[in-house]
Amino acid sequence: MVKVLVGRTGEELHPFDLEDIKRGAIKESGLFPELFASEWPRFTSGVLISGVERKLAEHRAPLSYGEYDFPLYLPASVITRAFEDSKESEHAQDEIAAGKAHKGFVGPLRAELARLPKKEAEEFAKSIAARAGVPNLNHIVAFADDRNMVSNDNFLDPVYGHLRDHWNPELRQVFEENVEIPGVRVKETDGANYGVANGVYLYDKASEELKLEDPQYRMDTVLHIQPVIPGVLPLPEQGLIIKAIGEPFTRRAISDKDRKKIERGRILTYDHFNEVAIEGFDDIKTVYQLKKRYPQHPYFTEKHSPGVCMTAFAHAVGLPTLVENRKQARPRYTSTVKARIDKPKTVIASSALITDNPSRTEIRSRLAFPEGMKLSYHNAHDGGQLTSLRRLEQYAYSGQAFVVQDPDQFEAKDGPNLTAEQIKLLRRLETDLIYAYLITMSTQSGAPNHIGRAHLVEESYFKSRGLWHPDFCNMALAGDDEKEAFKLYGNAEELLQGLSEWDETTYQHEVQTPANDFMKEDEVKKALGVKDLGFVVGGYGSATTFIDEAYKDAEEIFYELSKLENVTTVDGGGVRSAMLGFKEGALKAVDEGFKVRNIGIRSESDVSPLEGNIKSWIKDRGFDFKESRDKKHLSFANGQMHVLRLQRLLQRQTPIAGLSDVSVYVPGGKGTMVEIALTKLHNALVEFTGKGLFAGYNSNDRKIPLVFVDHEFEYLGQDRGIFDKVLSMDVEHHELLGVHVFKGENRKKEAVDFIKKHAASRGFDLQTQKVKSPSKSASAKKTRSPKPRVTKTPTPS
Repeated sequence: MVKVLVGRTGEELHPFDLEDIKRGAIKESGLFPELFASEWPRFTSGVLISGVERKLAEHRAPLSYGEYDFPLYLPASVITRAFEDSKESEHAQDEIAAGKAHKGFVGPLRAELARLPKKEAEEFAKSIAARAGVPNLNHIVAFADDRNMVSNDNFLDPVYGHLRDHWNPELRQVFEENVEIPGVRVKETDGANYGVANGVYLYDKASEELKLEDPQYRMDTVLHIQPVIPGVLPLPEQGLIIKAIGEPFTRRAISDKDRKKIERGRILTYDHFNEVAIEGFDDIKTVYQLKKRYPQHPYFTEKHSPGVCMTAFAHAVGLPTLVENRKQARPRYTSTVKARIDKPKTVIASSALITDNPSRTEIRSRLAFPEGMKLSYHNAHDGGQLTSLRRLEQYAYSGQAFVVQDPDQFEAKDGPNLTAEQIKLLRRLETDLIYAYLITMSTQSGAPNHIGRAHLVEESYFKSRGLWHPDFCNMALAGDDEKEAFKLYGNAEELLQGLSEWDETTYQHEVQTPANDFMKEDEVKKALGVKDLGFVVGGYGSATTFIDEAYKDAEEIFYELSKLENVTTVDGGGVRSAMLGFKEGALKAVDEGFKVRNIGIRSESDVSPLEGNIKSWIKDRGFDFKESRDKKHLSFANGQMHVLRLQRLLQRQTPIAGLSDVSVYVPGGKGTMVEIALTKLHNALVEFTGKGLFAGYNSNDRKIPLVFVDHEFEYLGQDRGIFDKVLSMDVEHHELLGVHVFKGENRKKEAVDFIKKHAASRGFDLQTQKVKSPSKSASAKKTRSPKPRVTKTPTPS
């Protein structure tokens, strides 16, 4: 029988068998009287705090199998804002799951209700309830899960030993005493080991060395359940915890076929490797195959741990079924933008770019739009060229469906000032920028920030230039399955099919048009209270990856640069991973008494909530922050560290890139690809036309060198660089585009030396500052050493 543990959040968990729960064992136990104090209401709905649809499908499967009248949504379908997710700084599974629920939905929703005037709050609450199909907010239940992988304890040193000195204390938790391997840190350890596929390879390698035959693994799931508004539903106010102990898997080894799939852009997860034995189905070998062919199979209800949690919940509280509710209709949401949703009104098509763009008639005939869909009439270009990121943002937000086409499918003719080859390169670079931006805004890893619009990519473009996205996903630099970011189409029929499969009921909201926070250089300086920035270095990298070098490279480079006279460092204002490394590097120079100027520029309405809470981090580091007269700006560390808070991603990227004299790239994911793409396009435009993407900035008529700090590592048994796939694009144009790559043990020093040399060519003499005495600021970094681990008996879990 499948084991299930039930308890209130933060309290002891009590064991049950799933079959006993179905027969009423939880009620008979008397442990949870509040679950049975009243009958479960006829109409309720749930919100699963997750950023990926595959988790939603796993929890919906048992609800569908049992025919329960309990719709389950992602947050994006009921509320139109992205909130900060937990990022799992907690240690215990129940705390992690509860943190996700509170930070990802419940807390911000309650805060919004408290913030709004009474009448507006009532309208806001009605809108949320209507979207969820319930009478009021009292009938909405919040869910969040945390998955825990348990493997043989002997794998600790062979697979994870190199991570003992990792910068991240949450990851070092795996080495503490009495912690399962890798336990609640499976996502972090996978990321540090360059993704699931490489993690499986390391396990294969360790199994051979340890001579372990048929080692087994299992996945446990903890589901946190709480009412959105306390005191009405028969649930504990602090939340109910249901933990399912998953059945053991046998994991198959990575194969040559897997390697070829990865090379072609396939993203592999544990579902592809975890084997299951399903009676009567000889063609089913893995969880992935079962999900693909039989998504409603009873296995996902009674044996797969996420489904077991939901099954146990349904029986514990007595969810009503569709049969029981058939005589009464559930409240139905009627969207004020229903017509726009049912019939996507605009499309971004990358073919209509640059000089001699195709006519609308040509594009329509090529795309074969369905009835009701039409091209955007919003002019995104001036004189046939994309001239600013503001134009791109306006273009993107005018659409309800996005189609990225292969620019090589359209003929490029000589224009008045450009050759056909120049036009072709510019079209490719523009398409890369659009592709990267739409992927970034289509899904946000680990948080409910889906943009909610159809996004389709032409297969020929994906194969020639778009493979960087699955490459980064496989290395755990971006956590989305490719199908969650976009769909591929090979011809007009597949495009139509992809558009028809877009489920407008999943995302019922309309994405709001961004406020205009695009700023020119003099406006940025005025907001910061700075007259001269000197030589500016922009830093780009991930705010989510657990790759050790991402943080350490960023920290060391910004530390070395911050010690130089007349240097300003600029970054994305995140306080996790590589972005945190940039910040800590600058603060290390502050601690040593150097005069530092660092600017973090955030995008508060979309991606920055996923990059960490900047105010909390400042306080945690021992500083008080100072709010300026301009509410967008705050500073700390005696005015040496600045934060500028804008609204959207491209509004942030404009000043970061536009202010920079040189750009530095450490390991990053989708957002970093946006930053690479926009700087490459800017440099090409400057080379060919004399004007780039940053009108209103001094950089608009000059190229900005791209400095890649690229480290090598072993991936599937072969050495490669972190940026190999990205750098393989346009390799013949690297000099034209200003691409410079530094590898090896001396990569950071060589990168800094290049930056100094480039500064000298522009008239800046970057000498190291003279410091009389080190500062004893409160920002001294605190580190925590892992506790020694007691080795357990080598038996499979």
